[in-house]
Amino acid sequence: MSAQDVVIQQMAYFVEDSVSRNIAYLLVFDSKRTWLCKFFFGGSGNLHSTRALDSSFFKVNDKFKIYDGNFKLLSDSQVVQLNGAIEFYFYPKPTIRFLGEAEKVNIHALMDEKDIILEVPGMLPTKASLDLVQNNYVIKGMVLYQIKDDKDFYMDSYYMHVNNFVNYLGDNLIKGNFYNRGGITIEYEDWKLNLQLRHDYKDKRIFPNLKDRNGHGITHIIKMEKRDGSKFKKSEVSEIEEIFVWIFTLCAGRHIGIPIKIGEDQEGNEYREFSVPLMSPFREVPNWFPKQKGTVIENLFHKLASKLNDEFIKRIIKETIHWYVETLNAIFIENKIINSQIALEKLSFVLLTQQTPQIISKTKFDKNNFQTNLETILDELSIKLFSVVNLRNSVIALILVPIY
Repeated sequence: MSAQDVVIQQMAYFVEDSVSRNIAYLLVFDSKRTWLCKFFFGGSGNLHSTRALDSSFFKVNDKFKIYDGNFKLLSDSQVVQLNGAIEFYFYPKPTIRFLGEAEKVNIHALMDEKDIILEVPGMLPTKASLDLVQNNYVIKGMVLYQIKDDKDFYMDSYYMHVNNFVNYLGDNLIKGNFYNRGGITIEYEDWKLNLQLRHDYKDKRIFPNLKDRNGHGITHIIKMEKRDGSKFKKSEVSEIEEIFVWIFTLCAGRHIGIPIKIGEDQEGNEYREFSVPLMSPFREVPNWFPKQKGTVIENLFHKLASKLNDEFIKRIIKETIHWYVETLNAIFIENKIINSQIALEKLSFVLLTQQTPQIISKTKFDKNNFQTNLETILDELSIKLFSVVNLRNSVIALILVPIY
């Protein structure tokens, strides 16, 4: 069949959200029934499609097993050998729990110990706490922050599983005969970073279920690899992880974490890391992020990465984003005002006194009251503060200034 004989076989409209209902997928077939291309009406016009990433953790519902077998609990006074399991729970909130049985050992004394270490074969020792001791041989407890493999090999790819981020429209992804627009590709220094909305989010009703339960779950996955295909170590990716966390938090208006991280090489070796960082339950938080233009994340990544090289600016930006999120999620208006003021004071100090040339001196900043400093910086940026309720909008406006 010649190119002129290629015919349009199907046109399907998918409603991604209320803003993008005009997006259509034009599916074109050749004589062998293979996909040739697709066009996005009202979209970016990019014809390139990236294959959607898959993960065994997409099959997880409320919990999964990290380890099964013998492990130890260590305190200042004793070592207890246990046999049991360590599991990661998403519900009711992310937690790493363990349950084990001991033989012929008095373990009640462990409940009085302050510092307890969990030792698991093949994993680094980590701090733990005890919840319950039953019949002097069954112990229940939890890992305080993280548990990870003690391997330190060179890997080819690294996968980060993101908890409770938002649904957005990005670049085209393909999975079998189905498409979605959840992809964002970022090239940063010698890295290729592929952020994707999980491909099964519609079939499994990921976002409606999270919203109904006010719960937690994996919504996105990030694949990291070197652009030249070379290998790298886990220690090389920490900075990029941090950038993503603060971008996600800023965009979602909630605390976003990456609880599952997996490294792989072509020889079949695997590195695993599980953690329970600060993560907010899922809920829709109205804020500045344009979900119909998720590719904003790429630009934001480059801007934020350049700013975080300065430790002082890095600390201010992180603290301000934290207080911005607290403002969005505060219940009472009084708390919103206080949180907004904290964020604005930190940002105003940087923008007024730390730029070249200075807008005002540090001495004058300290002498001015909060309102005077706020009005000064808002005037400089041509932002009008109409009322105290609009403090939140001023916060996000000022956050983006030092980033951009």
